[in-house]
Amino acid sequence: MNYFNHFTIIGSVGFENTEAKTRKIILAGADAIRINLSRHSIEENLEIVRSVNHTIEDVHANTRVILDMPISKTRLGDFDMKIFTIREQEEIIFKSASYSPDCNQFIPVQIPKLGERVHINQTITVGDGEVALQVVDIIDSTTILMKALNNGSLQYMRTFNLEKERDFINIPGEYQKIISHLNTNQFQYLTIGYFDAETNAKINELVESLNIEILLRIEDQAGLDDIEKIMANPKYEAIVFDRGELGVNIPYEQVGIYQKNICYLAKQHKKPLIISTQILESTINNYTPARSDILDLTNLVLDGARGIILSRETGYKTRPAYTISVAKKIVAEAEKYKTEQANKNSIYYDFDIYSGA
Repeated sequence: MNYFNHFTIIGSVGFENTEAKTRKIILAGADAIRINLSRHSIEENLEIVRSVNHTIEDVHANTRVILDMPISKTRLGDFDMKIFTIREQEEIIFKSASYSPDCNQFIPVQIPKLGERVHINQTITVGDGEVALQVVDIIDSTTILMKALNNGSLQYMRTFNLEKERDFINIPGEYQKIISHLNTNQFQYLTIGYFDAETNAKINELVESLNIEILLRIEDQAGLDDIEKIMANPKYEAIVFDRGELGVNIPYEQVGIYQKNICYLAKQHKKPLIISTQILESTINNYTPARSDILDLTNLVLDGARGIILSRETGYKTRPAYTISVAKKIVAEAEKYKTEQANKNSIYYDFDIYSGA
């Protein structure tokens, strides 16, 4: 039976994961737990996987485990402060390094020869675009001076959104290295990125022997351009529309249009679609979610999406259960309305309720 024949709520655990947080996510009713493999070493990731499975067994839950393969992107390094607050127009030094003892000296960026990858006046965002910075000076091949374009915070290990290099020759080898360490008894789904048709054909060959379900992540223009072929590929159990990555890899004003279009295509192909990133981030601190979050999640259900991935909402802060409870309320109300309108043959909506066939 297709696991995504009902609306699926997926909670993420990350680099701040604890067994207590995992337990909260499970007991709040998450259908699955996503483990992002991007931020840790293979050994550290395997320990997180073991910990999550131990907690699932301990509470006798049927929660699924989804492993999210690394995205090809550049990240900030580690620093003792973990979060560094910056002010608009403030100038900050960024340097090729994996660690910085003091962010007032420099912010580490995990890429060699940073100075050769940028140009003066280039604008680079961090994370999902929360902070924007402009290159003011290239000090040397590894060090640059940047100016903050807005107030905000830099968090360790967040994405430093340099333009991606389109050379994917090493990607299958990197995937193979990770896959060789995985125990398929400890997870049910593997999420892989879309690079190009040739690279993904090689990746599909690698994961075929695992005998698990594959989710395909759309994160940049390449995936959008090939979306019809991707939807028609039976190797992919579901499609993940990663609007966090898309929001920094394509003009952000286009993300909503692409989301609507992909929801339509997914219904046409009867392919489960999962929407990721910034679903209910207002619940990280607020009791009542932002009205825009409520409307967004409602529309996702009405448009035919079959699930959501909660990222920072459950992976970053200490109240993941509340976000999941809010999501369940909104989803239940939207599905109730959707069913009522379908039964009435409403002229206002054409839902074509997904059958899972």
